Amino acid sequence: MSRMARKGHNTGMAQQPPAITDTQPRPWGRWLALVGGIIALMIAISLFEVLSFGGTFARLEPHFAGSCRNMATAAGVADIRIDRSRGLAYLSWIDAAGADNGSSGSVMLFDLTAVEPRPRPALATEYPGLRPRGMSLYTVADGSRRLFVVNEPVDGAAAVEVFEQSETGAFQHVETIRDPLIENPAAVVAVGAEEFYVANGSSAQTQAARIAEWLLRRGRSTIVQYRAGRTRIVADDAKSAAGIAASADGSTVYVAEALGKRLSIYDRAAGSGDLNLRERVALESMPAALSVATDGSVWIAAQPKGLAQLRRMGDATRPAPTQILRLRPQLEPGDASRVSEVYLDDGTQIAAAAIGARYGSRLLIGSPSDHRLLLCELPASRL
Repeated sequence: MSRMARKGHNTGMAQQPPAITDTQPRPWGRWLALVGGIIALMIAISLFEVLSFGGTFARLEPHFAGSCRNMATAAGVADIRIDRSRGLAYLSWIDAAGADNGSSGSVMLFDLTAVEPRPRPALATEYPGLRPRGMSLYTVADGSRRLFVVNEPVDGAAAVEVFEQSETGAFQHVETIRDPLIENPAAVVAVGAEEFYVANGSSAQTQAARIAEWLLRRGRSTIVQYRAGRTRIVADDAKSAAGIAASADGSTVYVAEALGKRLSIYDRAAGSGDLNLRERVALESMPAALSVATDGSVWIAAQPKGLAQLRRMGDATRPAPTQILRLRPQLEPGDASRVSEVYLDDGTQIAAAAIGARYGSRLLIGSPSDHRLLLCELPASRL
């Protein structure tokens, strides 16, 4: 056999390199799977965190040591302010479900000294286009009363409407205050006849925007001071402010921050009205409107299941729990009894309450999306 033949024979017997099949893993395929796994994990973690923040996993055990009387109303109650010297409660009267059809609201009077109290008009004449939210009642040095009402009209910019009590006891409209800084008022607290603070809440105008703001926790709010025709921002780091109140002497201002799940406490400078942050009190729920009792305690309507509240914004028939907390600011921050849960309901008695106001041994609870008012008797241990 020639050398040439042997060479050809050897060539024919040589082993070919193995073919690369589609089942053999490629380096870029492994990286793609790794990146996909990381993204899926991040989404799962984010979803779990959102659900946790929204109270999805919170276990509620409804309780109240006192008794409550459920009173049907013709509209929802967004806020309650009490004239403690006279035993009268003023209700921010609004049909939240009718926000898109031009329906208006009013301010109602509820006599807490009556045997069978029933809401009746508090205004001398109905104010056209009034859609009231937060309110504040201020007693002037001469004994006259002024009612400051946040108005969110269907058409037009939001404003603070000022009403003054006449000799008949009814309130007459005297002034409308609009300002670029009062852009989205959620609550108001008066500290003088011509001085108040407004808590600007969420700027979201649609359900989708509310959801996005809620998910991203970007509900940055401002606190605006109004004094004798001038406005200025005195705080700008609140996370979706939903309520504001002041101590009886006006030296302390409280701000409820829904997306912050906290209550911010400010020292107010008597001369300038500047607000200096003293403390932030962490809450496990999303706070709404605030009310300060005669003993200085702060009563907080809160939402332990934020996602339920979010769903109810789009459908008022959806259930949402109600929680009322009490803060005793005179106690030390480390005291376990400083913040206590007074009332908790799964939405059966009243859904998504926005305000709880105490008068003596009574507690009034109202919701803007539930046409009922709770008149509760507090036990002696809660007084």
